[in-house]
Amino acid sequence: MINVKIKSIWPVSPAEVKSHLRIDPDDFDNDSYIEKITIPAATRDCENFIGKDLALTSNVLTIEKFSSNEIRVDAGNLISVDYVITDASTLITDYTLVNERDYFTLEFNSSITSDPLKIEFKTGYQDGECPEDIKLSILMKCADSYDVERSSYALQSYKKNEIDGIEIVKRRLMPHKVIRW
Repeated sequence: MINVKIKSIWPVSPAEVKSHLRIDPDDFDNDSYIEKITIPAATRDCENFIGKDLALTSNVLTIEKFSSNEIRVDAGNLISVDYVITDASTLITDYTLVNERDYFTLEFNSSITSDPLKIEFKTGYQDGECPEDIKLSILMKCADSYDVERSSYALQSYKKNEIDGIEIVKRRLMPHKVIRW
């Protein structure tokens, strides 16, 4: 399986990051750094911890030698399935989508054999829909990488950013975390 991901809308804006960091909104010196490095890195840290996309993400999943009447895709925060297409460039529309919290299943009305089968879908949160606790976690991660004095990895603040040895950001994200076995 090959999954190509393209992120397009991040859950927090540069203006929100500047406000959280108490940076003057008219100070544009670091806008490019905040927008192109800080926000994507902080978002990916949170995505990696919970195991699903937070930024609006276009996915193209390519499955080699597919032969079944259903497929489970481990991708939470599903927004839409845009298309399912076979190796013969046939668009498949005859399926049932079962959307669960941390994955979705496509149940086809008949068995499909394709090499490859491509599924294009969107995951993450659309603009303005990300839960506030996740946004705050991303903002805290932005502070970690931008503002060394307030960061959770600065030696003098190490203990104040932990509760019972668990980083506050991770504690905040735990209800959203994917647990697979």
